[in-house]
Amino acid sequence: MPATIPNTLVAFGANEDSFFLGHGRRRTFRGVTDEFAAQVQGDDLPITQTEWISFDPTGTKYIAKNDDRKQFCHSTDISQDLIGHLKTNGGSFITLGSGDNYFIKHNKGWNARLPPKHSENIAQLKPVVNNFDSALRGLLFGHEQSHIFLFVGGFASDLNEETQNDAEHPLTKVLTEFDEGWCIEPGSTLCPYSDRYFFLKFKKPNDTVIQMRWSLPNSMSEDLAELKQLAESPEDQIFLTQLRMVDMQRQQTQAALAMQQLRMQSQLNDMMCASMVQGGNSMKLATGGWVEVPRY
Repeated sequence: MPATIPNTLVAFGANEDSFFLGHGRRRTFRGVTDEFAAQVQGDDLPITQTEWISFDPTGTKYIAKNDDRKQFCHSTDISQDLIGHLKTNGGSFITLGSGDNYFIKHNKGWNARLPPKHSENIAQLKPVVNNFDSALRGLLFGHEQSHIFLFVGGFASDLNEETQNDAEHPLTKVLTEFDEGWCIEPGSTLCPYSDRYFFLKFKKPNDTVIQMRWSLPNSMSEDLAELKQLAESPEDQIFLTQLRMVDMQRQQTQAALAMQQLRMQSQLNDMMCASMVQGGNSMKLATGGWVEVPRY
């Protein structure tokens, strides 16, 4: 289940008339493929179970994950190399770049096919980021060469020169605002056709509060505002309240299971210690039984 309730999902397509938006239990989209539309309109990718959706810059290739089912939904034409990693290692966060470029974070680390600029930045970051492979959580592909690396303790961005040098640019301003002590969360996305548009989720390590910042084309902004307004309706609020209760019960169950595992481990450790002590005494007794002590 996504980290926030209500959950907000944003995915940019090839232009301002191609996108997906979701909030609460509702969604809207334009200019997407029939294949993708069928999956988001069916039971495969409900907003309440989907943490992220990634389009490639053409808006035709896509991949998303149903968190509750641990199931991936994707277009039939995504990289077979990426499919191979999915089958072998699963995946927690995946983004698609131009052509066959991609990034996948999985339970054994990460794999990627990247443009030269992105690979050069990885080579520069590896020596200065502790445990780089485990610390790297994701990569956001943006407009042209713009991209952001997501780490467990922060983020590193490399934007197009014009954007980087403009202190008043909306993306530059937001990244500066959250530069110290914040991480960018999966579910964030950059726009492939303009640096001016983005949707970013920021969170401090070991915290649960998520701050969202976005800059969207007018049509997307209006549609998102409408979705947010609909989420305030009585029927949607009842649904979201029930969803929060389910999520709370899930967290309590997970906490109880973790405590049970800790108790079992503690009991096992106690049994092992007791066995070692008894074993030590037995050895002493056996030795004592066979040693002849001279009497004087």
